[in-house]
Amino acid sequence: EKLGDKVIPNKGIIKYGNEKLKSLGINDGDLVSFPDLRQWEFVVDNQLLYCMKSKDILIKHEYEGNEKEYNPSWA
Repeated sequence: EKLGDKVIPNKGIIKYGNEKLKSLGINDGDLVSFPDLRQWEFVVDNQLLYCMKSKDILIKHEYEGNEKEYNPSWA
């Protein structure tokens, strides 16, 4: 996840989920945390994305209302 120009370590928003995550109640747009060294970093269309295994999603966070989707000024 990006806060302004800062990347928040080990935290991000699901962009492309899968059926296993959906069965666990984790969907596209959900805010999650993941462990160190379990993700691969890519830049696609000027957007920072991480690829990881479903089992490496540690927790789904509740939205606080200040995430990028709710505050376009961060975009």
